[in-house]
Amino acid sequence: MLFESVVEEFGKRIGLPELTPQNGNVVRFVFDDTVSVTIERCQPQKMAPLFGISISMGQMEPQVQCDVDVLHEKVLKLVHYNTPHRYPLSCGKTGSGMLVLSALLPEEECTVDVLEHVLMYLDENLRTLFAA
Repeated sequence: MLFESVVEEFGKRIGLPELTPQNGNVVRFVFDDTVSVTIERCQPQKMAPLFGISISMGQMEPQVQCDVDVLHEKVLKLVHYNTPHRYPLSCGKTGSGMLVLSALLPEEECTVDVLEHVLMYLDENLRTLFAA
């Protein structure tokens, strides 16, 4: 299946050869001790399969002095439909207060290279928000 092969190849590239989907459709791992990554295969009703790629970052260390609600507002402005993006972005906040940036891509477009670029793009945007 395309999802499994893309995830396995991506895992090899980033030094996690054991990276495999859990329950067939979800992969989670922590990157750089601060960023949580989720890659999942989803299929909304009457739609082609999609790759959902999400990263989240929260106040995991005491030296991160920022207000998550203020950051959430910045994220909402970032993903506003009037702002051009390389990938369609959405955002949210988990119950534990972690910010989440996500992109949904058609499965047939999601190669290992695209997955890598989307994650770098999401990470860059999230880190910029935390640095601001």
